[in-house]
Amino acid sequence: MKYLLIVVLTITSFVFLSYSSPKKIDNCKDIHTGEFYFYPKSSNKKYKIIRDGITQKEINLSSGDTSVSIIQWIDDCTYFLEHISGGVIMPADMKRPKIYIQFLQITNDYYLMKACIDSINSKYCLKDTIWSKPK
Repeated sequence: MKYLLIVVLTITSFVFLSYSSPKKIDNCKDIHTGEFYFYPKSSNKKYKIIRDGITQKEINLSSGDTSVSIIQWIDDCTYFLEHISGGVIMPADMKRPKIYIQFLQITNDYYLMKACIDSINSKYCLKDTIWSKPK
């Protein structure tokens, strides 16, 4: 009887854990390409991100404005973006900063990321969620 109780508790624990925690994808390369959705906590804007491993397009879903950047991978979970076109218009004498992105946690439905200006260790960073499907 004691053996049966242990088996039941083990199976119940496994089922509970599999439903309560997000399924992690261990390989950051799984999100080097794809379509993702970003709803910044700091605004009511909505973006679609299209990444093909080499370039990243960010489309403002309200205005249709699109910015395109080249991706430079530092490692499988970290990259920086160099602006090519579109997006916010900068004064001619102002250098556009590089944006560094690091994947912090990856699940099937979303990933958590850290984005920083000019360095992954910058004091100007934000952490937010990028979704696999539109909300």
